Amino acid sequence: MPERSMEEIHAIAAPIEKQLLSMLEVLAIIGISRTTFYRIKAKVGFPEPIMLGGVIKRWHRKTVDDWIAEQVEKSTT
Repeated sequence: MPERSMEEIHAIAAPIEKQLLSMLEVLAIIGISRTTFYRIKAKVGFPEPIMLGGVIKRWHRKTVDDWIAEQVEKSTT
């Protein structure tokens, strides 16, 4: 079976409001490192992930997109 890109997987997996993102996907979307992520989370906050099975952290794509939009709005006002 050929490898699929994350975009292809998400396109067939679920509507955007129901997509769940891993930490690596969140970091890629925001364009930052894990260290920078934790610095930003401590300084300005970031939505808490949902826990799957008590061990797997995932973020709703819409929540991440909304957080990004909020940060953009804050920086332009």
